[in-house]
Amino acid sequence: MDINAILKRAGWRSREDFPAAAQWAAKHRNEFHSEEALLQALNAQFGAPQTRIGMRERPASYKLWLSPDLPVDGNAIDQLKTALSLPVAVGGAGMPDLHLGYSLPIGGVVVLDRAIAPAFVGYDISCMMMLSVFGPDQVDAQELEKEKVRKKFLNWVLDSTSFGLGAETGGLDHAVMHSPVWKESAFIKGLKDLAGAQLGSSGAGNHFADIVQGRYANGETFVGLLTHSGSRGVGNKVGHHYSELADRAAAQKYKVPHGYGWFELDSDLGREYQAVMELMGQYAQANHELIHARFLEASGLEREQVYANKHNFAWEDEQGRVYHRKGATPAQAGQMGIIPGSSGSESYLVRGKGNPESWFSASHGAGRRYSRSEAKRRYDPGYFEKHMRKLAITYHGVAADETVSAYKDINQVIQAQLDLVEVAAVMTPKVVVMGGLQRADDGD
Repeated sequence: MDINAILKRAGWRSREDFPAAAQWAAKHRNEFHSEEALLQALNAQFGAPQTRIGMRERPASYKLWLSPDLPVDGNAIDQLKTALSLPVAVGGAGMPDLHLGYSLPIGGVVVLDRAIAPAFVGYDISCMMMLSVFGPDQVDAQELEKEKVRKKFLNWVLDSTSFGLGAETGGLDHAVMHSPVWKESAFIKGLKDLAGAQLGSSGAGNHFADIVQGRYANGETFVGLLTHSGSRGVGNKVGHHYSELADRAAAQKYKVPHGYGWFELDSDLGREYQAVMELMGQYAQANHELIHARFLEASGLEREQVYANKHNFAWEDEQGRVYHRKGATPAQAGQMGIIPGSSGSESYLVRGKGNPESWFSASHGAGRRYSRSEAKRRYDPGYFEKHMRKLAITYHGVAADETVSAYKDINQVIQAQLDLVEVAAVMTPKVVVMGGLQRADDGD
């Protein structure tokens, strides 16, 4: 008898006592002349496996914010529907930047009832945006039209951060590194040294540090430092670790696809993951704070305002519903957010309108038009260089799959969600710094 195959068919593999049951079956296999007799004895010894609950027949309700001008990825919509077919799903939404991701599409919002799904948060936990605005007496926005001024800012940015796998700053400290959560488990404790080494660095892939020329809705102009990064290699390892544990936890009672597992909020693992996720949020913000602080030190500039928001995170409301925003921005009424474009297009400072149909969410960016491999195949270096030169954008380390042509038109994306946010400022990139060919270790 193939004990493993028999137990798998009978639903034993998802049980916590599977190792003990398998060991018992192997020890007594010669006492039984049929598979049925063996299973009857196992059921008497350990209790019969419970029938697992499957996916719901129809997904929970959702709404898409798309437009005829934006490409629609049917696979991404299917991913959203799969997530909303979980037994614990309450509802969801698809933002205008919707495109295929892991388990949940980028630009996807899924709300679960008293449950948290690590894969829906993602592998770059708490990836976020931060904008430091410098006072008009600090720097004139029009000065950025001069190449020599842009190169000066470029050097300040390069002095302020490093990108990608192996990007280590060394010697930096921040209050987040003294959080007691680092002692919560052997797993997270084992990641603290990596977190300390990468503290204050940026991810590779689509992460960036830009100098922007901005204009508020009232016409006033400004210059700012706009950064996009997350919880680095630590967040990536946390995401994968807890996603696997969530699949196992859900499989004890439910039959759902791989990558769609969750923890119940009041379970030990649910509470542990929430605490670690919050720590990753604090760590991601610490990275931005240190990058901005070093830029201010290098440039001698002072900031008059700072804005920040995070995506790839989960928020619990007072009713125990958990809002998973995978590449989506919180947009409660009056809440400020940042929606970036690409390396060669505008970014937006926005104010949320608190639309309940989107579960108080908006897009987190322009969204990919093509996959990375397809964007590389279509890359036209001549077009890109001409585009950046025409807009007077100085750039460093922009990879072929991160050029403006790889992304949807950010202006169309914003127009598609004007019932979710209002525009507070438009920002044009004048200096763009990215990780280029650096390998990513943070889940992008």
